[in-house]
Amino acid sequence: MDSLKLAWLAGLIDGDGSVELSSQGKGRRRVPVIEVKMTCEATVRECLRIAGRGYVSKWKSIHKQQYRWRCKCGDALIVAAMVRSYVVTKRANIDMLLAIN
Repeated sequence: MDSLKLAWLAGLIDGDGSVELSSQGKGRRRVPVIEVKMTCEATVRECLRIAGRGYVSKWKSIHKQQYRWRCKCGDALIVAAMVRSYVVTKRANIDMLLAIN
């Protein structure tokens, strides 16, 4: 994978993204999630293209249509490992996801 593209993806995750353990399902199981949400669909689709994992969906907002690239579970762990060396702001969150594996 091109290190420049991974650095770009890491920058988006750092600036406009979210890295967390999210509660899902009836038993409130916590799963790793990485996502980027913004109004530019092309940028969000580029996240998917570079990572090769996850999905893009429309996200309802009060003001403008937003798009979300999201990966969870094993895909989120793979992406976390791919971008870890480039992430600065959310490094502790990335490390937390990788520690649960």
